[in-house]
Amino acid sequence: MRQTILEWTAEQIEHKKRYNQLQERHRIFGYCDVADVLEQLVRLKIRLHNAGTTDTSKWNVDGIRFELDRLFGEEPEWLPEDASALSDAASVEQQLVDWARETYQKKAGEHKQAFDEIMFARVPFAEMLDAFVFGLINLYLPPNQPSINWRTEEFLQDLERVFGQRPQLGQNEIRSIRLLKLMDILHEWLGSFEFTEQEQLNTRHRIFGFFSSLRFADALVARRFFDHESDASELSAEDAAWLKDIFGREFQLSTNGAQEPPITQLIRQAREAYLEKLSHYQTAYDDIMIGKALNEELLEAAIHAVAEKSLKDKIDQETLHDLNKTLENMFLAKPEVQAPRQFDSVSKATFIEDLVAWGLSFYQTYSDRSDRFQQEELSSEIVSDSVLGMIDDTIYAMISKALDGDDVLSPDAIRRLEGECRVVFRQAPRIADDNLEGMDPNAVLDQVSEWAKKIYFQRVKELGRDLVSRLERFYVLEKIDQNWRQHLSGIDELREGIVLRGYGQKDPLIEYKKEAFAMFERTIDAINRETVNTLFKVLDVGGEIEEQDMRRIEPQSFTTSHSQVEVFKQVMSSKSSGRQQAQPAADRPGRRQPVVKAKSVGRNDPCPCGSGKKYKNCCGKNI
Repeated sequence: MRQTILEWTAEQIEHKKRYNQLQERHRIFGYCDVADVLEQLVRLKIRLHNAGTTDTSKWNVDGIRFELDRLFGEEPEWLPEDASALSDAASVEQQLVDWARETYQKKAGEHKQAFDEIMFARVPFAEMLDAFVFGLINLYLPPNQPSINWRTEEFLQDLERVFGQRPQLGQNEIRSIRLLKLMDILHEWLGSFEFTEQEQLNTRHRIFGFFSSLRFADALVARRFFDHESDASELSAEDAAWLKDIFGREFQLSTNGAQEPPITQLIRQAREAYLEKLSHYQTAYDDIMIGKALNEELLEAAIHAVAEKSLKDKIDQETLHDLNKTLENMFLAKPEVQAPRQFDSVSKATFIEDLVAWGLSFYQTYSDRSDRFQQEELSSEIVSDSVLGMIDDTIYAMISKALDGDDVLSPDAIRRLEGECRVVFRQAPRIADDNLEGMDPNAVLDQVSEWAKKIYFQRVKELGRDLVSRLERFYVLEKIDQNWRQHLSGIDELREGIVLRGYGQKDPLIEYKKEAFAMFERTIDAINRETVNTLFKVLDVGGEIEEQDMRRIEPQSFTTSHSQVEVFKQVMSSKSSGRQQAQPAADRPGRRQPVVKAKSVGRNDPCPCGSGKKYKNCCGKNI
């Protein structure tokens, strides 16, 4: 079981890592044409095997052929095996670059239909931009959160990265206008752009590079059904045809006990359909995205392509600003490289190599951090699933205890179960039934489990998945550690005293196995129950404790003696004198007066009533 879980976890991490790498490639191709990246990639591979010389007779032709075959799945047939048969270096380089472009264009033509499916080419470009902006709004300006918590700067920054400029909107203005009005303003702003065919392709790459294709699929469906009724039980013929055309399969809405809203069901089905499409067109996707090349190789080639294009003629402030802005969009960070003071071939080459070194170093750091985030995200999913399993196990144990050996739950057992739910979940579901013969335990298990998870999910939605994930990890580990230490202590005590079972004509080994297994089951039940109880308490699931709502203040009767009246007079007189002495302070608004404690009277002291007797023989006689 452990090995299976480890293999599944490793597979999921590798899958997400591969998906993130493709997202990074989309970002690269969004700011650098594929043809330019291919050219620089081929030239870098030639420099790797040309021995640093323009004398082609000294080139490692086998190494060049191996690199090209690794990148494109084939090698140029015209490339001779004998390096001495090659012509001049510049001509050979250009021939290899032209061959690489032709090979890529041939494969791109073969896989164009598949790549168009992956890139949502069936969606009109204007509709794609509208869905992207709608997704950004829900990501950075969620309507279910107060506007003070909106990440307006990140929202505007992503718009600038994709479209090259920001809309004429300030952060305070964004927070003050309605969502529909904001969408209308942005829709009008997007309509002012004119995109060529190549710019449309680059923009699609940028959208996938910043927003990811899966998240875009979610936004596309959410935007389509934004104005629809949230409780619609079936799809219209037009919407069903649109979904099938975009995602390639039929969509259905389930209403039999489904807790998911219709829009959530559609988004989940859209994501599943898109993942199936990715898996089906994986070969075509890799060929067009140059999937056989490492990300580091593509980054190095892209930096060379962008720098060579920007620094073609000169180096000035405007050129450096454009170069740094492009690299910042590609790497999501500003380059930390000083520009050369003079422009010549040597300083230019040195500057480009410094940019490459910075880019590769930053990418390695970014990649390691992304891997950690992915592992943390996956562990959070595993812990969340474990918590849901603990809820089911806890309810199962509670029902088993309430049954007490019976086959059905009697009304008394139902009341006991409701009491247990009130202790563990801080409130109880309504599971009363008119059937006097009892209720089916399996039906009650499903009902209570659905009820508990529903209120738990509601609290998770209110607090946020990130905060709840941290709390889940902490309390799950804490309860496991606490109960497991107690279990180990109990096992040690059992091992010391189990030999006494031999005096009762019982095998100590068999008795030890029975007792240890029973202790283990109780430990697991305790871990489940305490974890669930603690999480429901910490997350305040279900609101206030039901018992607090049932409390009532009962009237109380008081008796007043002569001595208490006298003490009250002393207290009031002391308060009056104190109020007269502190009159200036009392005139200040908002100043509260201190509480004055009455002076206690000893039993042998003269009675305060003035009778001349001792207090114990007068007013304090009955105290």
